[in-house]
Amino acid sequence: MALEWTDLDWDRGILEVSKSLEQTKKGLQVKGTKSDETRRFSIPAHVLEVLRDHQRHQQEERELYGADYANLNLIFARPDGQYYSPDRIGARSRSYARRRPAGCLAPFPAALCRVPDYAAC
Repeated sequence: MALEWTDLDWDRGILEVSKSLEQTKKGLQVKGTKSDETRRFSIPAHVLEVLRDHQRHQQEERELYGADYANLNLIFARPDGQYYSPDRIGARSRSYARRRPAGCLAPFPAALCRVPDYAAC
């Protein structure tokens, strides 16, 4: 996950995806998307609210870690500000998908999901 806060246009509710993260033998590396084209997604207002909460929580973590926080401006970062490994995200998503209730389309457990559309899961 290489999404940065600057990829999100809060006023228009648009998220631009222009890069990805890959695990290499040398470590994590930011690269372009598979198509090398920027993709734009409309983000609903209720999701923007969740992202604002998430951003506030990240700020608290940033203050807690102080100078040890890696200020990479990531939307989805570990508590210390570093990248999540794409391998771990994939494995964790598959694990959550196997445990979700029948009929639930949420990609993660309801306990972690604050988006109203997934509240019934």
